Amino acid sequence: MPEKSRWAILELEKSLKENEPLVRAQFKSAGRVPDEAVVFTVAMYYETLKTLATE
Repeated sequence: MPEKSRWAILELEKSLKENEPLVRAQFKSAGRVPDEAVVFTVAMYYETLKTLATE
């Protein structure tokens, strides 16, 4: 596997681990039970979505 691909996968994994609890907490505060696929997708793009929400 090329080094660039490996680095991208590691960054994605780090982002998921950091953002998954935040995403779950937001769903819980909204009174919803999140689907695992939704949590995964939102956790991947959490920083981008947060930036777009503030604009």
